[in-house]
Amino acid sequence: MATDPLAAFRSSDDSSAARLEHDPRAGDYRRRKGFRSAAVLLLEEAAAAGRWNDRDPLIWPALYSFRHYVELELKYLIREFPELGLGVPAATHRLRKLWPLVADGFARCFGNEHREPFDVLERTIAMLEALDPVGDGFRYATTRVGESSMIEDIYLDPLALLRLIREVDEVLGAAGMAFQAEAEVIQQMLELRHDS
Repeated sequence: MATDPLAAFRSSDDSSAARLEHDPRAGDYRRRKGFRSAAVLLLEEAAAAGRWNDRDPLIWPALYSFRHYVELELKYLIREFPELGLGVPAATHRLRKLWPLVADGFARCFGNEHREPFDVLERTIAMLEALDPVGDGFRYATTRVGESSMIEDIYLDPLALLRLIREVDEVLGAAGMAFQAEAEVIQQMLELRHDS
């Protein structure tokens, strides 16, 4: 008889248990918010650390979580609002390949003259891709061919990264609301056209 390898870890106590969602939509939302929260918690801890050897190990998972949060949000914005005609998210971890579709949605929702949301995300993507172009450098010390995953030693300010992730979160939250509002307008126009 097979035993449940999760039995010792299961809980039905809603007041203390953490749920892994079966529903992809709910699980997707919780992953996006979870990676953002993980990045913030790790960066706060790194900023509070008094010594470099307490701070340095935290920056890797913090940056990985930050980068993955941005990747998941970009894919969400492309996938979730088909009315905007942004297409299907590419099966890639490269932020630069995902960004152009989202940028089209930004232009549609915010116009080209309001550049601040574009600039926040473009600056963030440029920084994350400069550090980790393919999405493996924050997770692994070496590439698949045995070379260093980092281009050079670099010192980063955890507080500056915290400010940036909060700015990114604000922009992505506004984008989600704007994309949804635009999608609803398009859907209403299509319904009116269909009813005529």
